[in-house]
Amino acid sequence: MVRQRYWNIWGQVLGTLALLTASPSAMAQTGPTTPNLFSEIGKSEAEIDSRINRMWSTYFEGDVETERLYFEAGADEGFVVDIHNADVRTEGQSYAMMIAVQMDRRDVFDRIWRFSYRRMLNKEGPLEGYFCWHYDPWKEECKSRGPAPDGEEYFAMALYFADARWGSVSGELDYKAHADEILREMLHQEEDNGGVVDRVTNMIDAETNMIVFVPSGANAEYSDPSYHLPAFYELFSRWALPEDRARWATIRDVSRDYLANIKTRNPDHCLMADYAGFDGEPVRAPFNPDSENFQVDAWRTIFNWSVDAAWWGVDERQAGLSECLLGFFADPERGGGISAPGYRSSFKMNGQPVAGSGYKASGLVAMNATGAMATDADWTRAFVEDFWSVEPPTGTYRYYNGMLYMLATLALSGDYTVYCPDDDCTGAK
Repeated sequence: MVRQRYWNIWGQVLGTLALLTASPSAMAQTGPTTPNLFSEIGKSEAEIDSRINRMWSTYFEGDVETERLYFEAGADEGFVVDIHNADVRTEGQSYAMMIAVQMDRRDVFDRIWRFSYRRMLNKEGPLEGYFCWHYDPWKEECKSRGPAPDGEEYFAMALYFADARWGSVSGELDYKAHADEILREMLHQEEDNGGVVDRVTNMIDAETNMIVFVPSGANAEYSDPSYHLPAFYELFSRWALPEDRARWATIRDVSRDYLANIKTRNPDHCLMADYAGFDGEPVRAPFNPDSENFQVDAWRTIFNWSVDAAWWGVDERQAGLSECLLGFFADPERGGGISAPGYRSSFKMNGQPVAGSGYKASGLVAMNATGAMATDADWTRAFVEDFWSVEPPTGTYRYYNGMLYMLATLALSGDYTVYCPDDDCTGAK
């Protein structure tokens, strides 16, 4: 206990000294941002600011029992809890870091990153360099050592933005160095291990250049469509280690094609399964028999292509994707419509709702609203109006719905912005 207390105090001292000596990246720039669709539906800047502030106060400062997701640990750490499952996940940690850098909250960002880096990063063995995807903050141990690649992707992007916005310092807060290393590990883990050791693979499949579901054995033989982040890959192709940039450009192009293929496969509704093969065919995982349906993971897919459309605007197919998917949900005869009770939260690939699934989960309402960023079609703004009427999710299931609520709120406020260390983020290449 004495040793732990000493370590916490010393870590706080070092962290303070590092911040005092930090120097911002030269000529930090803001690049593309998302459109302010809340303004388009008639909300004032005061109303929008109030919504953002309430969002932050609810999840980062709110009631411990019913609202808060973020908690501080020790002298200089912080974590986000999946309340229902009582654990800390790289998904939530990395999303919260992205939210913090967008909100200019370096104090919270650094606390979350220190916790993730110190406690969740594998420091040895075949998984070295990968983060364990969920951690028990009470037992202070990883619940399993394996990673979930979406966490790595969001960690890297948030760290690059932090480097641009605030500047890096040596050690734990060298944001750029850690982002570089995360992306390198995603591509070169097998090379570092001398092959596939203990079933551990790269996070990017070498043959297809697609993100895998889990870099382990058979789970590396298919993907999760919601892990495809072409908007991020655009920047990784510029900022990753020079020898890997061309590969990230290929991954970006492959992901844009993969997402666009959803409309080719399912032109009547543009739903995508939670897990899918590299060919887009739904995958039914032994441990998750519902993974061949459109459900909680797949909710995020529309956000991914819509951010890409908002930031870079190079793929004309993305407008059609949003209009196809939102058109399905808006149709009372097919998806259920926006009016109460509205659309279901889970569907089969034939477009039929999954029996017993709830109506209009707040996380799905949030993600569908962001689909309007990819299209100028006026009727899609009804989804933005619908989301504006949703209160911040609270209670037992507030974690996932709340994280998606926050990302959507920032995006639809026009506050989901690219931060870059120079002018190399003004347009797609």
